[in-house]
Amino acid sequence: LAFAGFGAAFALAKKRRIDALCGMCAALELMNGELAARLTPLPELCGLLAGRASGAAGEFFGLLAASLPGLGERDFPALWREAAERSLGSLSGAELSEITRLGDIVGRYELAEQTRALELCLAELRNCLRAAQSAYPGEKKLGFGLAAAAGALLVVVLL
Repeated sequence: LAFAGFGAAFALAKKRRIDALCGMCAALELMNGELAARLTPLPELCGLLAGRASGAAGEFFGLLAASLPGLGERDFPALWREAAERSLGSLSGAELSEITRLGDIVGRYELAEQTRALELCLAELRNCLRAAQSAYPGEKKLGFGLAAAAGALLVVVLL
């Protein structure tokens, strides 16, 4: 049973990554639209996204919105990076790096550069999401299969 639990935990971690990617893609699409159409100020935009985004993305923007009062003491990219590291731990290193790079641009450069950076980050995250979704069924079977095989092998060895 313990090995079945390991298999379930493995599958759940893969599912969390897919959910986090999906939530971040939706939130960044909304962010891009709000910036391009309404020129929404960053503190208001972070609060809006914290309320509308789901899962890890909502947690990320919630942490970011909560840390914005300390903006004078620390720069925005540092606040963005810290919120990403605390809330988006289920993402791979490359995905997290892509999101933290976006934080270096948002709020600092011209609007056209910000929207371009958002579009590039979205394209990369969507590619990662498609790859993760297509690999998930196989990884889920592999995780459960390996866990079951290891559990069966342990039972045979102990008998």
